[in-house]
Amino acid sequence: MVNISDIISMTSENLIKLIGAVLVLLIGLLISRLIGKLTYKILNNLKLNSILKNNLDLSVPGEEIISIIVKYFLYIISVIYSLNQLGITTFILQLVLIFIFVLLIILFLLSLKDVVPNLIAGLFLHQKKLIKKGDNIRVKDIKGKVVEITTTETKLETKNKDIIIIPNSILIKNEIIKEK
Repeated sequence: MVNISDIISMTSENLIKLIGAVLVLLIGLLISRLIGKLTYKILNNLKLNSILKNNLDLSVPGEEIISIIVKYFLYIISVIYSLNQLGITTFILQLVLIFIFVLLIILFLLSLKDVVPNLIAGLFLHQKKLIKKGDNIRVKDIKGKVVEITTTETKLETKNKDIIIIPNSILIKNEIIKEK
């Protein structure tokens, strides 16, 4: 026969674990957001984007990327502690981590599908010196003066003073006509 006091005891223990897990998760998410914002402010004060642009010729939002990585890393840690508070076995925890890891790899690979060809084309353009800043060129139906050449894109200024950004992979794949 089932003892009612045992059922009440088990229910209250599970309720306490659930409340603890929810509190750990909420506090962890709050702290993660705060640390993410703090990381962004620190990197912004250090002028990380300017350092990347000037020293490495990279125009990427490094401050935002790093702060987002820190925030989501702390989110994952919060979820892990919350699941641990519930007493979920390590097998389920490992499955969740493997799923997150596979998802991150897929997202990373998808994000590189456009960057890698442009990066290789940019290196090719710099190595062969096919075009340089100040050249007047025509690519497809676009005419303009080369304003800037980065590792992934080339900026042209048209006669109307419009700035056109052309991915370097398009420059390499098409005929470039230098005009005088």
